[in-house]
Order: sequence, then C-alpha cells, then structure tokens
Amino acid sequence: YDSLTYQPEGVKVNSGVQEYAISPFEKDKILFVKKGKKSVEVYEGTVDVATGNVKGCKRNKNLTELAPEGTIAFDENGKTIYFTKSTKKASVLYESSYKNKQWTKPKKVVIATRDIPRAYGDFVADAGWRFKATEKVGDIYNPFVSKDGKTIYFSSDMANEGTRGGRDIWCIEKSGKSWNYPTNISQNINSLADEDYAFVDGDKLYFSRKENGSNKLYVAKKETDN
Repeated sequence: YDSLTYQPEGVKVNSGVQEYAISPFEKDKILFVKKGKKSVEVYEGTVDVATGNVKGCKRNKNLTELAPEGTIAFDENGKTIYFTKSTKKASVLYESSYKNKQWTKPKKVVIATRDIPRAYGDFVADAGWRFKATEKVGDIYNPFVSKDGKTIYFSSDMANEGTRGGRDIWCIEKSGKSWNYPTNISQNINSLADEDYAFVDGDKLYFSRKENGSNKLYVAKKETDN
C-alpha cells in the first residue's frame, strides 16, 4: 500500500460543529454527518466536479431519523443501506430498505459463524440448545458495501478475533439471508494503529490510519495470482 498526500482545502459545508463520515450518495451527491452538542443529523449535498466544492446542502430528514453514527453504505441499486448505531452495550450494524418513498425501520444485521447468530447479549441456538452469548464480538464502525452488495467492509476493535491494533478493517460476505463471520482483510494493511473508513473502488482500497495523533490517507491495490 502507499500513503497519499493531498493539500486539504475547506469546503462550504464546514461550520462550527463537527462534520464527518462522508458517504457516496446519488449521482454527484454525498452524505455527511453533522454532529452538534445535542443532535446528530445527516446532510446531503451536490459535488461540483470542477471545483470540488459541495453545494445545495440540506438536511435529509428520513436518514436523520434512522440515527446513523458514521458512514452510510448503499447497495448498487440504492434500495438497501447499512450503517451503525450504538446500543447500551455496543456499536451495532443495521440495515434499512427503501419502500414507499422512505427508509424502513432499521433492523440488526445478522452476522453468523457456524450458523449461530453472534450478537452480544442475544439468545442464540445450536443443536437444539438455547443459550445467551456472553462475549462481546466487538464494536462495528463506518461500513462500506461492495457494488454487488455481497461484501461489507467496516472497522472494528475485535480484540478476541485477531485485531492487530485498536481498530482494523474487516469484511463480511453475504450467505443466504445472513452474513458470514468477519474476516480481517489483511495483516499487510492492518497495523498497530487504527485503520478506518474503508472505501473500495475497483481493485483499490482506500482507508485512513490514525497514528501519533494524526490521520493519513492510504491506498492498497488488490493482489492477483498472475
């Protein structure tokens, strides 16, 4: 992978509160989260390709009502989204579908291992026995979904599952109506620092790494067998 160097420039969306978690939206549009003292709201805006500025920013009422706390990942058809929000015990991955011109009530994404749903504090079943999961799998942050909708990338601090640093980038793959257990995408990418905000474009993976108090942008190219 390589570190990318850019000259940051402010855009007109920035204000006196925190703006973060940019997500691709419709054509030439982006979403971002605006966090105030008492509220977290989702805004949308149109990117001016010539200048890189963002215009026509407005609050997206329906998405704000879902209360996402990071990036919002859209499938290829724009009919299903994935995002995270906090419960009393963890930051959990949710999904919502677009029906009747609005997004449906969020439901937890089922992430399975050996066909057992693994959600902290939830009841799960195996071979007829019913028990309660007592071990927290890990918090999930800032999802990104592949174009075919079959892979979700996210960052997580799953220390018991082989995380190298605080947060690593993981992925889950679709299996029927549930998702396979998370896989650490690469020991070559994840480090002792915090990796976050995965974004896949073709054979390239863009991500941020926080180390020594600062964030840097990196890109990695997928290896082939040729």
